[in-house]
Amino acid sequence: MKEFIRSLMEELLGVTTKWVYQEGPKPKKPFATLLLSSIGSRGMDEKRKADGQVEVIGRREAVLEVEYFGADAVTALTQLDQKMLSDTISDRCFKEGIIFFDSGEVMDITELLDTSKYEERAMLEFRIRFSRSTVDQTGYFENVEIQDGL
Repeated sequence: MKEFIRSLMEELLGVTTKWVYQEGPKPKKPFATLLLSSIGSRGMDEKRKADGQVEVIGRREAVLEVEYFGADAVTALTQLDQKMLSDTISDRCFKEGIIFFDSGEVMDITELLDTSKYEERAMLEFRIRFSRSTVDQTGYFENVEIQDGL
């Protein structure tokens, strides 16, 4: 899921895109960073039992923070927000099991770096939903012996 999100953002923004805590050198501007946070459950997890296995399927919701560093940062993220509304992008995300269902406002978070130079940057948050599953090998009884009495 994370690689799909990273490559999609990189494609739509047209700049190098990395996860915030990814190792490696800082890219040249313009570039974008991603942070997936506030992952939580939505509703009860579903359990499907079959052949000595239990599959647990859970719906999850998270916040995806996109930060853009470089000239015209606010414009770049405003355009990204618009592109995410297209049917083509929605269909691609759906095929990957991800739904981008809400976005916040594009925020200009330009900051002063060394008392003389500003670093232009902006941030946009998306709320996403996806499912996660795991399989538990519970096994089952092949033979049962029943005896009279307690």
